[in-house]
Amino acid sequence: MNGLLRFRLSVLAGIAVTLAVGLGVTLIGFGAVGEYAGGVLYACLIGLLILLLAPRVRPFLLLAATAGVCWAVEFLQLTPWPAQWAEQSFLARLVFGSTFHAPDLVPYMIGAALVAAVHTRTRPRPLPRTAP
Repeated sequence: MNGLLRFRLSVLAGIAVTLAVGLGVTLIGFGAVGEYAGGVLYACLIGLLILLLAPRVRPFLLLAATAGVCWAVEFLQLTPWPAQWAEQSFLARLVFGSTFHAPDLVPYMIGAALVAAVHTRTRPRPLPRTAP
């Protein structure tokens, strides 16, 4: 099995674990701690999805893209659409939320930094070039 396939499989495993823990935190509920843990896990999930699509992305770009997606979703909540979608679908509520909450921006940055830090240590490296 080549390194890139192995990396993508480990990312898929990370997605599964993050989803399980995130849904557990969401469904069981742990108050404010659970809310912020959910934000960190949400950002980690977004980062892992980005890694699945672009496994060779540089860690800083991963951090920026993860934070950007999370912040965009949070700021989208300033419009009426996410609240409407949340009324119609539990899945839409999990993905888009329903109301803007500025303190959520901090856990998103923590999650983005966490996934970028792990990626720094585990990212696939290009194969060394051999002389012809």
